[in-house]
Amino acid sequence: MIKNFLSIVFVLVVCSSVSAQLNPYKYVIVPVQFEAFDKPNKYSSSTLVKYLLQQEGFTAVYDNDLPGDLAGNLCLGVNMHMEDNSGLFSTKLRFIFKDCNGAEVFATKMASNKLKEYQEAYTEAIREALKSVSVLGYTYEPAAGTADEGITVSFKDDVRNIEEKEKKPLKDKAVTQQATPEVQRYEDKRPVPSTYTKSGGVSTGSSRDHGDITSEVLYAQSTDTGYQLVDSSPAIRVKLFKTSMPNVYLATYGELQGLVFERDGNWTWEYYLDGELVTKELQIKF
Repeated sequence: MIKNFLSIVFVLVVCSSVSAQLNPYKYVIVPVQFEAFDKPNKYSSSTLVKYLLQQEGFTAVYDNDLPGDLAGNLCLGVNMHMEDNSGLFSTKLRFIFKDCNGAEVFATKMASNKLKEYQEAYTEAIREALKSVSVLGYTYEPAAGTADEGITVSFKDDVRNIEEKEKKPLKDKAVTQQATPEVQRYEDKRPVPSTYTKSGGVSTGSSRDHGDITSEVLYAQSTDTGYQLVDSSPAIRVKLFKTSMPNVYLATYGELQGLVFERDGNWTWEYYLDGELVTKELQIKF
């Protein structure tokens, strides 16, 4: 009994100590492209990591969209790095949090699986590794002598798991966006050339040639791993893969990969295109 009690006390002390190490950091900086990957947000890694961190109370930001106070003082944030030790038959990774000087602050457990599909394997490994963060009970506590003026941060083009308080238009005036807890609106007036064709009831060509699917009504058909979204033809347009979170799906549309999630009765589609995060609203009938 005494041995078990001491073990529990030891675990609590360790968790408290690690949490205290992370508490001085106002932000977690998530790279748009992890070192292990050859393109931004591969396997929806950056989007999923940021979403899961926000679920645990962290203010996670992308490294290409830093708020003003963090851009002026990088030591307000802790940087995330992925250590990928995957092999031919298994996916194996963990995350390391480092301060502005490159010193390690915290490392998650090593997560591994032997799933064959890369998308599913990395999604499962990311979720498993970040379970180490969920036990920390993080609460931001500014270090003594650190000025914190409470700057409001706009999370434009985000997964919107936390409330957004600002309206911030995109740089292109032809594109407008409104993101508040009550309204999620995205409008793109730029002409989109399309060479979309259909063959045998299944769409062909790349996702860049499919046109704008936001103007279409898409119908969800159940699959073993989630849903496939078809148009009125019917032709398969988007494939949705279940995650551990309700109404949040990994999505593929041609070569594009991203997230489709429900908020306030609306379905939102987020993905990267040429290094830029794009947010659109979908009309889905289940």
